[in-house]
Amino acid sequence: MAKFQKNNIRRKKKIYPSVLADSEQILPKKILKALENRKYQARTITGLARELNRSREEIIKAIIETPELRKIIKVYLRRTSNGDLLISTKKRFYNEASLRDKFVDFFSIHRLSVEDAQ
Repeated sequence: MAKFQKNNIRRKKKIYPSVLADSEQILPKKILKALENRKYQARTITGLARELNRSREEIIKAIIETPELRKIIKVYLRRTSNGDLLISTKKRFYNEASLRDKFVDFFSIHRLSVEDAQ
C-alpha cells in the first residue's frame, strides 16, 4: 500500500535579499519582521521599540544607517494622536493603506522621513 504523504504547502516568504542576507544586520531584520506583522497596518517607532525590547533611539539609528531598510520603509504623512510617526513597508502601504492616505501621499509636497521622529 502506498503511504500518504503530507502536502508540503509552503507560503512564499517576503524576502529582501540585501537586508536579510547579511547576518550582522539582526536589528534591521527584526524591524522588517515587526513591520510585516499582520496585526498592525502601520507601526510607531515607540511600538517597534517596545516589541523589540530596544530603545527608540536604537530603532531610529538602525533605520537611518541601513540604506536597504530605508528603501523598504514608508513613512505615513499623518501622525498618531500623540504626534508619533507611523511607518510601514512600501508594499504594505500601497496594498493596505486607506484611499485617503494614498491620496494625501500622492499630492503631498513635503515628505516625512524617519529623521523627523528625532
